[in-house]
Amino acid sequence: MTAVVTAAASLHAAAVARDAAKKRGAMMR
Repeated sequence: MTAVVTAAASLHAAAVARDAAKKRGAMMR
């Protein structure tokens, strides 16, 4: 159970980071 929660949190964090990077890239241009 804990491993599943950790994996989900890690995946979510990666998605958030990717979205933030995308927004930052859009602002740079």
